[in-house]
Amino acid sequence: MTEPSGLTFGPDGNLYVGSPGFTTTQPDMILRYNGTTGAFIDVFATGGPLNFPQYLAFAPSVAAAVPEPGALTLLAVGLVLACRRWERPRKVRRAPRGPRPIGV
Repeated sequence: MTEPSGLTFGPDGNLYVGSPGFTTTQPDMILRYNGTTGAFIDVFATGGPLNFPQYLAFAPSVAAAVPEPGALTLLAVGLVLACRRWERPRKVRRAPRGPRPIGV
């Protein structure tokens, strides 16, 4: 590792370090270290589209963002009911037209 950059703790508690490779013999890498002991674990990613890794971020799991089928059913029923309510014209009560009685 020539110049460590992009130090980030991942969701697994391990430390991820970006390591830019300045020579053709050493490619750009992301190295993984044990978050408790600091021991080197492995090379998490290397080469490919990795170009001077220095800012690392972890996105939440896609599986956690997908709603359950029951929640989708409730959402669909709620939308249908809301649309039906929106389509119905409301009855508006109007005051009767004509002259008002005197003294009222």
